[in-house]
Amino acid sequence: MAGWMRRGAPAGISTGLAFSAGALTNVFTQGWSWPVGIGLGVLVVGWVAWEMRQAVVQHAISGSGVDVVRHAAAIREARTSVVAQEPLAVMRHLVEHGVESGTPGVHANVTPTVPAELAQEHGPGMLSLAPPGLAGLSMRGRDQLVGELTGLYRRRARHAPRVCILYGMGGAGKTSVAASVADRLRTQRVQVWWVSAANPEELHAGMRQLASCLGATDAQIERAWTGLDSAPDLVWRLLANHPTRWLLIVDNADDTRLLTPSGEPPTSGRGWIRPPHTRRGAVLITSREGNLAAWTIGHLASGKGESWCRMYRVGMLTPADGAQVLLDHTGSHAGSATQAAALSIRLGGLPLALNLAGRYLVDARRMPLPGAATTFADYVAALDSGGISAVFGHQVTSSIDGQVGRLIERTWELSLDLLGDRGHPQARNLLGLLSLLADSPIPYQLLDLKVLARSAVFSSLDIGELLRLLRALAGLGLIESDDTDADPGPATLRIHPLIRDASRHHLHITVHHADCIALAVQLTAAASTGDPDDASNWPNWRLLAPHAQHLLTVAADAAHIDRASAEVAARTARRALRYWAAVGQSAVARKQANSVHDLCQRLLGPDHVDTLAVRNDMADWTGQFENPAAARDLYAKLLSAWERVLGTEHPDALAVRAKLADWTGRAGHPAAARDQYRQILPQWERAWGTADRDILAIHNSLAHWTGMAGDPIAARDAYTALLPVWEQVCGAQHPAVLAVRNNLALWTGHSGDPRVARDQCTKLLPIWERVCGAEHPDTLAVRANLADWTGHAGNPAAARDLYTEVVSIWERICGTEHPDTLAIKANLAHWTGMAGDPAAARDQYTALLPLQEASCGINHLDTLADRRNLAYWTTQADLHATARNQPAQQRLNAAHVPSEHHPHTLPVRYNLAFWSRRSTHSADTANDVIT
Repeated sequence: MAGWMRRGAPAGISTGLAFSAGALTNVFTQGWSWPVGIGLGVLVVGWVAWEMRQAVVQHAISGSGVDVVRHAAAIREARTSVVAQEPLAVMRHLVEHGVESGTPGVHANVTPTVPAELAQEHGPGMLSLAPPGLAGLSMRGRDQLVGELTGLYRRRARHAPRVCILYGMGGAGKTSVAASVADRLRTQRVQVWWVSAANPEELHAGMRQLASCLGATDAQIERAWTGLDSAPDLVWRLLANHPTRWLLIVDNADDTRLLTPSGEPPTSGRGWIRPPHTRRGAVLITSREGNLAAWTIGHLASGKGESWCRMYRVGMLTPADGAQVLLDHTGSHAGSATQAAALSIRLGGLPLALNLAGRYLVDARRMPLPGAATTFADYVAALDSGGISAVFGHQVTSSIDGQVGRLIERTWELSLDLLGDRGHPQARNLLGLLSLLADSPIPYQLLDLKVLARSAVFSSLDIGELLRLLRALAGLGLIESDDTDADPGPATLRIHPLIRDASRHHLHITVHHADCIALAVQLTAAASTGDPDDASNWPNWRLLAPHAQHLLTVAADAAHIDRASAEVAARTARRALRYWAAVGQSAVARKQANSVHDLCQRLLGPDHVDTLAVRNDMADWTGQFENPAAARDLYAKLLSAWERVLGTEHPDALAVRAKLADWTGRAGHPAAARDQYRQILPQWERAWGTADRDILAIHNSLAHWTGMAGDPIAARDAYTALLPVWEQVCGAQHPAVLAVRNNLALWTGHSGDPRVARDQCTKLLPIWERVCGAEHPDTLAVRANLADWTGHAGNPAAARDLYTEVVSIWERICGTEHPDTLAIKANLAHWTGMAGDPAAARDQYTALLPLQEASCGINHLDTLADRRNLAYWTTQADLHATARNQPAQQRLNAAHVPSEHHPHTLPVRYNLAFWSRRSTHSADTANDVIT
């Protein structure tokens, strides 16, 4: 016994017991009577058991459930051994086997008589079941949600689920909503208890205190919290018998594993969360976990869905509500309501960030240091320039700014830590990758697994893990999946702007930063293969264009980016520019083109082919949307740059020469354009041969400008000769061949055979519909040609009706203000007047002219044509009363008078311009070599 004592008295057993053990040794070794020894031994064993129980109870407050069970098992085993074993053996068993190694049971050396964590002086208990207050917080936009939750105790809600789950991303204000519900219900005499489930210690301590408040005896609590009984069963028995209305709020229940026995779902009915079986009670949970299956997996399997609970998403605030949160803090000192709304949008409507921003601006106004953001506009500018760090900073500091910045970022870091614990270590990398994209919806098609798997960052990723990662991120509100049916376009996801800022900052300081930029560029390029000029690809390009252009900025700002990725980023951004121009967003296309050009210069240099190609695009849009003569002059300057870089007979340089010829013709010099194409043709033949498609496209352009120069018969004959060659090269139903047939019909009509042209278009239209679809822009252009030649063949009313159909389709596909839509409307107005209604034609031109001026400018040739035609039909409307009896054929004959000022020139405006773009396909094809 003495040797055993020298090896170390058991931790948690008093020195008095150690002395008693020594005395007991003397009893047996010095010949004392056995009855006295046994009695003293039983007394000592009881004392040991009592003290160990106290240590177990205290340890249960802060220790794990597993340790508690081990302690309790040791006590039960010791109790059963008291009768069967001698006292010394019992004492030895308690000490050596009562607690396993590594727990507060046995220490190798002599230690204090209580566990180390209990040896320290404890202060007063700070745990409270009272709901937290909302002092200093402004809550807006939640009245409807709070009202619905406080209505749980009304008669009409008696069949509603009694478990309500508030879910949303960190900082969304779930706790504030729950606190507001608690505040209202307490005024209605509802007993409210608040338990935190942020970690197991807080959850277990809170539930222990709840059991005590509900009337559990010390013995019941002791048995439940030492593992002898079920603590959740005890709490729920007491809740079921509570006589008044009650609400249990479990806050921050992000990790559902803490709420249930190991491996069981929340629906098992054996954990801390259960549906109350009385209308007097309800449970309100706040959690980042928004995945329905995480809460209802057992019920989903049985087809019961959400029957045991109801989930409420706590989303972001509207700009108006977010602005009011800011104004609640600052009043009018930091700016107007409009400026506050702009800041609310930049902060993504996140209540946490809005409240912190409001407090920041109040503090900044009290201490207006130079450079500090003191207004809503300053705050937006700071965020745009440097993200969260520009306002709060990231350095370790005790300042309020540093604390706020860490609070915002740590809000989401906790979610990522939780996903890592759940077996999703790649969640952080995936969120970082997504954060490199623009603040726009991200199409799921962008996450191409084949491209992802080629990256070192995601080399081991498979489709199942990618889906699990996306579900996990969405479940905690780190991304938001837009799977509603409101938008018929591709499915998308979004990232909150502040999460994007924070994730991008952390990615920037990791070794994966450059790899992720290159990967994002490759993903966007792989998803952007569709022709941006093809209307069928516009839904995809609408989503991809913002990311393509944003990634070029990211690449230009990166400290290290490989040249191949920079070139891919530049080419993808240029294709996005073509999309903006194709859908008629001329202002966007030109503005973005300037930005893309500057970025290409920074990344690749001024003489790189991608930089020069952007200058090509800028010249094209200058001609299309502003001034053809200016486009001609820009191409004249570009040609020297291309020839200097690539040589005079390089295909790309020849393509620029062809563009120069086109814009020379469109600027009003068709004969000069024709002559330039005659000079280009032998150069192209030397570069490409005589049967290449690009050579045939040059022949198309030469034929077109020959007709425009005043020889429509020569143009018709040239297209007649080209048609069989095109058919041999491409096949009879290739779109390029169909375009040649349409141009043949066009110049046949202008050669004096409108009926033949009409019949050719009539045969051609069903082929276009079969090859490209009934609503493809090229098909609609053929219908427009058919309408024109129907009118010129003697039926202007039929032409008007055909154009009416085309306009409605074109507006739906391209929008009401697309340049081609405006040209189609001009043709409709023309044939409306020619059909005998000059007043309607006048009114249509009156409505059209301001749209044309806004789209192309007041000096554009199309704008000038519309202005002339408005004047013409205004005069005709004034004369209509006196000319009402004029024979219809006489009016129709007027349409064939070739006059620069007559509206007969107008329909040719659209159709010649449209098909000339196909005639000059050579330049576009050559430029595609660059891209």
